[in-house]
Amino acid sequence: MKVRKALKLKDKDLSIDAEIGGSEFNHWFCNIFFLDRRKCLIWMHGATLFTVLAPGVRQDDFRRFGDIFRSRARRVLAATDGILEAYMTRLLDEGPDHFAKTDSSSILGSLNDRIAACKWYTYDYGYEGIDFDALNYNLNRTPMGAIGYQFASESLKQMLTGETWITKSIK
Repeated sequence: MKVRKALKLKDKDLSIDAEIGGSEFNHWFCNIFFLDRRKCLIWMHGATLFTVLAPGVRQDDFRRFGDIFRSRARRVLAATDGILEAYMTRLLDEGPDHFAKTDSSSILGSLNDRIAACKWYTYDYGYEGIDFDALNYNLNRTPMGAIGYQFASESLKQMLTGETWITKSIK
């Protein structure tokens, strides 16, 4: 199942990248997957590969898709050392939300790597035994090749604070 199908988006509802505008700060990619027969959403920040996981999503929740993303992202960002509230506002604009197809095989590959890690947690702990906040923290503390084997959390902090940041484009 694709997020697009769950949101009931048709081709005419999709934006072209040029129409979306904004900056690299607010471009997030999303995928849907199942853990122990439960729908989960996973978002990834395009420039830093920072990951936000929303477990146990129900079909009714897709009507509040933007709200779920923003509330879950705020929780994950707050648990990440050094991410200040001021930066959260910069990353999580209040919309309107735009949707487009993902054309980056690197982003899709990175999302699939994160999904595989989530499934390994399920094998090790069972769905009910997973601390999803800890899992999300650990996902962002795993080195990623697409960003020079840096942690996504560190990459995001560096981007937000203007410190030395990997400017390698993820294509």
